[in-house]
Amino acid sequence: MPSGSGQPLYKQLVAYFKEKIESGEWAVGTQIPSERELCKQFDVSRITVRQAIAVAEKEGLLQAVQGKGTFVAKPKIHQELQQITSFKETMTMWGMVPRTKVLRIESEPADLAIASVLGIPEGGPVVHLELIGYGDDLPMVYYHSTFSHPIGKRLAEEAKKLEEAGEGFSTYDLYARAGLEQPGMVKQTYEVGAASARVGELLQIPEGQPLFHVTSIFSSRAERPLEFRTAYYRGDKYKFYITRRL
Repeated sequence: MPSGSGQPLYKQLVAYFKEKIESGEWAVGTQIPSERELCKQFDVSRITVRQAIAVAEKEGLLQAVQGKGTFVAKPKIHQELQQITSFKETMTMWGMVPRTKVLRIESEPADLAIASVLGIPEGGPVVHLELIGYGDDLPMVYYHSTFSHPIGKRLAEEAKKLEEAGEGFSTYDLYARAGLEQPGMVKQTYEVGAASARVGELLQIPEGQPLFHVTSIFSSRAERPLEFRTAYYRGDKYKFYITRRL
């Protein structure tokens, strides 16, 4: 660990973790030295070691497993923004086993805001579909989608079938299975936010931990609104990027 850099000790320790991981000396799944060993090796307090490990966990470098220790985490998922890929494709591409859980299916009258987005009368029936997407049994993303009733009912039926089969999916995968027109365009907003108590519980992260908050409006090729979706992606597991021609 470098000394005399002027950085706080915990930051120097995080830099040491990064060096070990990036050099390949600590491969994915490697258990790092215990807190006691790190304290002794670098002559620092346990508070400093714990702070460094906590920062490294937030950055997606390390993963603590209760009762076992701290291990080198899998790299963050890099997701291209110029094209839409399904949740299953993304997880499989990164060597993870995908699975999706249906949290809630519920019908209710549309309020003015959602009615305006979906282009239906206020008070018209809509269907809410909430999903959790898992990679290797770790919750990665929480989806909350709202549809007009005819579309939502058919997509919810397909979601239940895929869940029973143990498949990984997002709502984007359901349209073709339900015999419906596939979305032809999407308008999205990406923001960095902090996990609420509920979202933190669903994604198994502490309340307040950074995440990506993505709002999407899926439409047909004729620009007829099909779905309003809010998604929360774990900030310690995802990295989004875009490639542009200049």
